[in-house]
Amino acid sequence: DSILLDAAFDPDSPLQWNESEPVPLFEKLDLDTIITTEQSLIDDRAHSKDNGQSEPPVEPEAGYIEFEDFLKVEMKTGRILSVDDHPDADKLYVITIEDGPESTRTVCAGLKGIYESSDLVGKNVVYVANLKPRKLRGVLSEGMLLAADDGDGGVSILTLDVEMPPGSVVR
Repeated sequence: DSILLDAAFDPDSPLQWNESEPVPLFEKLDLDTIITTEQSLIDDRAHSKDNGQSEPPVEPEAGYIEFEDFLKVEMKTGRILSVDDHPDADKLYVITIEDGPESTRTVCAGLKGIYESSDLVGKNVVYVANLKPRKLRGVLSEGMLLAADDGDGGVSILTLDVEMPPGSVVR
C-alpha cells in the first residue's frame, strides 16, 4: 500500500494533478492521407482487374469423410409409383416409391418445375433409405432421391440404365 501512495505523491511522477493540457492517447488522423491511401488501393485493384490479374476465387476445401462414414449411407433402388403436388409447398412433390416387395415409402422432393409429375412415374431411381424421417411442411418424408445439379438450374435424378428389383442395394 505504501508503494502506491509513494508513487502518487512522487514529484517526478509523469502524471501530475496540476497539468492543464490533456495528453492525447492516439495520434490525430489526417483525412487527406486516409483518402489518398484508400484511392490508391482502389486504383490498384482496378488496374489488376484490367490486366486480367485478378485472383482466382478460392474453392472451399473438400470436406472429406472417412470410408466408414460413407458406409453408413444406405442407398437403394426404387420405382416411382405416384407423384402428387405437395399441399403446402410450391416446389415440392410428394412421391411414393416402391422400395421392396409390397413395400412403399413417401419421399418429398424439390423437383416441381424441373420435371412434370407424369414424366417421373415408373422411373427406377436411387434414394437414401436410412435418412431419418422428417416432416417437410407437414408431410413426412422417409428418404431422399439422389439427383445431380449442375449449378445453373440443370437437375437430373439418378436413374438406372437397366431394371433392378426395388430395394436393391446400391454399392
